[in-house]
Amino acid sequence: MPRDSAIIWQNADRTVTIIDIPHSISCAQTLGNRPHPGSLLSIPPLEKPYVTREPKNASKQAKLAGNTVEPRLHAIYASAIENAFASISTTHNDQWCFRRPFVTQPPPRSKKRKLSSEREEPASSDAAQAASRPTEVSVDFLPFESTPSISKIDGVRSADVYDDDEEENFASAAPDVTSPVKMSLVHPKDQKAVLDLLIPPKSSFVLGPVSDSNNFRHSVQVQAQKLDVPKKFDLILMDPPWRNRSVRRTHKTPNSTYKVSSSHDDIFSMMGKMDLDMLMADSCLVAIWITNSPTIRELVLGKGGLFEHWGVKLVEEWVWLKVTKDGEPVSSIDSLWMKPYEVLLLGRVDNGWQQAPRQEQFQSQEESSADDEVKRRVIFGVPDLHSRKPCVKELIEPMMPDWREYRALEIFSRHLVAGWWSWGDECVKFNWQGYWQHDDSSA
Repeated sequence: MPRDSAIIWQNADRTVTIIDIPHSISCAQTLGNRPHPGSLLSIPPLEKPYVTREPKNASKQAKLAGNTVEPRLHAIYASAIENAFASISTTHNDQWCFRRPFVTQPPPRSKKRKLSSEREEPASSDAAQAASRPTEVSVDFLPFESTPSISKIDGVRSADVYDDDEEENFASAAPDVTSPVKMSLVHPKDQKAVLDLLIPPKSSFVLGPVSDSNNFRHSVQVQAQKLDVPKKFDLILMDPPWRNRSVRRTHKTPNSTYKVSSSHDDIFSMMGKMDLDMLMADSCLVAIWITNSPTIRELVLGKGGLFEHWGVKLVEEWVWLKVTKDGEPVSSIDSLWMKPYEVLLLGRVDNGWQQAPRQEQFQSQEESSADDEVKRRVIFGVPDLHSRKPCVKELIEPMMPDWREYRALEIFSRHLVAGWWSWGDECVKFNWQGYWQHDDSSA
């Protein structure tokens, strides 16, 4: 694959892919074949699988089994993964991730300290590899104690970036801009706290809580009137902060700002009130990351669930298998403690749209007809910073009505994407220049 692609290997029908996660975000910062802004700082690729101790007590095994993927569904995923490995083994003998510059822990600093000229230098490979199982940058790089819901935009008076003159509740790269542009975000309560960002071309964002759906829809309408573009989206992608016990336990530190919901019902209620169906174009593709909890899957796909609420029908499932730098699953496929995969559910607005015929079946003949209607793809990727998912722009564009001209929205995002809308209280986090190494040695 060319350097402007994050895909390391892919089979002919795109059902099996090896992708480099940080590079997928880098490539998504530009349009076409234009150079991306550099290398996104990462963590060392995992060298060996994690050692997990499975419970020997039958009652504990049963309890863990009830909190993870339902056995019949897990068997389908395991079969898909086995077939994907078989497909890769015959043709791929190369790397499973690109070279990565590494994040180092920055020294403590006052939130009032201007960050415009600061950027952490990547650690040496040897020093980074010596760290024991790094899972997240231990100090949040954002200079704010909490992201403001409505931010004052500073340095936006050029033609490159504009904001909503009426309420200043969204910002967007000007439509004629073709490369990332710089802008500065100023904390509304502290004018000395400045965050220098790189804004991808033709991207727009609302930096604020997703609970304020009226504000977001107003922003979309304002832009539509200014630029004469549709008010609805062909793609809505989201990674909700699902309740996760292990995350809540490991991120109870003063420096951690990783957020998860307090309960499944809270996040379900919030998403149900976002009126996303009002933003969906005909045949809109809706993609949502879920954990391996059967409860969460039911909240999305079950009777009265989010897909039914939005009028969406499940058409595909993408299984992201987390692997080491040598292509081994990060844990046993059958582990009760920690499944080495996460799932992206993809549905279409159910208005008579028909899916293209399947070219490959992962399921056996004994599975239900409902399962047979769902296409499954497997994505291999070496894990990156905690909660950083593969950017699926390159993988999902072939499913768009026109991959060169479509409207996309990502919710709960932590980075912007060229040509897309982003919405969330951390949506510019990884666009801070301090997360980037600006050189020509990426990939």
